[in-house]
Amino acid sequence: MPIVYWTNVVNDYLSRKPAKLDLFVATNAPWGATGNGTTDDTTAIQNALNAAGANGGGIVFLPGGKYKLTGTLNVPQGVELRGTYEMRHRTWPAPDNKAKGAILQPYGGQGTTNGPVAIALQANSGLVGVTISYESQNSNCIPFPPTIQGQGGNVYAFGIVCPNPYYYVDLDTYTCTNHFFYMVDGWELQTGYKVGNGSSGSIVDYQGNWTYWIDNYDSQSHSPGANAADFTAHNQEAFVLGDCTELLVKDFNIIGNTFARFNSQAGKGPNATLIGCYADATIQGMILDAAAPCSITAVNTPMAIFNFNNDSDLTATPVGVLSTTNFQGTAKFFNTIIFAGPYWDFNINGGEVIMDVVHMDNANKDSVVNGGVFHLINNSSGDTGGNNTAYNVTFGTGAGLPGKTNEFIGTYNYNGYT
Repeated sequence: MPIVYWTNVVNDYLSRKPAKLDLFVATNAPWGATGNGTTDDTTAIQNALNAAGANGGGIVFLPGGKYKLTGTLNVPQGVELRGTYEMRHRTWPAPDNKAKGAILQPYGGQGTTNGPVAIALQANSGLVGVTISYESQNSNCIPFPPTIQGQGGNVYAFGIVCPNPYYYVDLDTYTCTNHFFYMVDGWELQTGYKVGNGSSGSIVDYQGNWTYWIDNYDSQSHSPGANAADFTAHNQEAFVLGDCTELLVKDFNIIGNTFARFNSQAGKGPNATLIGCYADATIQGMILDAAAPCSITAVNTPMAIFNFNNDSDLTATPVGVLSTTNFQGTAKFFNTIIFAGPYWDFNINGGEVIMDVVHMDNANKDSVVNGGVFHLINNSSGDTGGNNTAYNVTFGTGAGLPGKTNEFIGTYNYNGYT
């Protein structure tokens, strides 16, 4: 990315530090959090957070340890809850058998997504440098409420890793304007980031990778197993965007059903920009489903699409870009590659979808347009399934929109196009 962009990222990070830097160490008296992994530390940490809030702001610091949580940690306005690492990290066991990272271990709400969230960020509050590990999670993919929930504007999180959240970040229940999430990593089982309800902001450099859970050392929950792979192949969605204005930059996810789904809420769809995002080992890359005017622009977005778990019921499901009959917006993809083994490169059923400088490789059925309007411009495609056949784009009887023209310009395939 350009240097000026990353300069803006750093400046955004620095601008969000608490106005008051008074330090509240949660393990000190009078709060006395233990960090031993067995004592419930929810109340102790919350009391430290409340003290910082009453102070008008500050930093509540968690030294290295394992902090058992049975309820929600509510971070007040102007307060930052901070662990031992400020940037991307993994927490490994130490020779002295003492955790060096601040590891939060939520148990509340197990079995439902509607119970107490693990961490609630009030307006103008933040979370920095902690690991969040669900110790009772296993390959059965047990539901839990959101791990992090924004509850107002200007919330932020940096340098977080959660190896096994069921529902990771909720920026949808409340309106979270100007939010900023940077290096908030992990591997969601069902939902990664859900953004809507008029929220706006940026999600930058998310690394969604199932090895976080496989390598969740110093934890009793550290191996996804075959059941988890099957569950995520059918259910996992890394990004779900509704009524929002969102910037996704350099975000990555490997092993999942859908990289990004674009929905509508109360008659409004997302205005989203994706730059340098990468979907790997994914069943469906982008699903355009917003039944409302909206705009989606994706630049430099490679998508490795294939049936990674060899599920028989998903044989014909892998697709790079799918627009449903609901879609009423415009989606533009520039400088993108779709490869690895999709069933369809593009399955267009509604809206306006524009592909400019896109390379497609190894699709089973190439592309189809049953509704909406499709622009295929300056694109290339590899050999279709190794069959030395032309690349085929099928236009169904319902293809087209009033006043719009399907375009097929400047494309290349060694064996031609039909």
